[in-house]
Amino acid sequence: MEDRDSDSLFGALADPRRRRICWHMARTGDSVVTLEELAAAIDPGERRESSPPAAETGSLTNVRAGLYHVHLPKLDEAAVVEYTPDSGEVRTGMAFPIALDLLRAVEPLEYAPDTDLDGEFER
Repeated sequence: MEDRDSDSLFGALADPRRRRICWHMARTGDSVVTLEELAAAIDPGERRESSPPAAETGSLTNVRAGLYHVHLPKLDEAAVVEYTPDSGEVRTGMAFPIALDLLRAVEPLEYAPDTDLDGEFER
């Protein structure tokens, strides 16, 4: 992996919402999910971590807009996912297995999926 590629990957994983996207995709084991599914999965987690009135900023509409305009394009740029805005489909990308390995190495256990994911995403 070139420096440019690793910088892009680390930049993509720097945001907690983007890490939640990766964990959700890993947890479900689906190589394709929808924007709507991701927004619905991420919104409740953000509401649990927020205190009112900040919880309102995690509304489903705001989450969906952030995913559409910011987070999914950033993950797509780093090849962690392949995002098709027109269809709303999100697929695991070429760098997804590497991203998942990095997250497993550094992410606190409370964000990690409950299931054993060894070997699900082969390089």
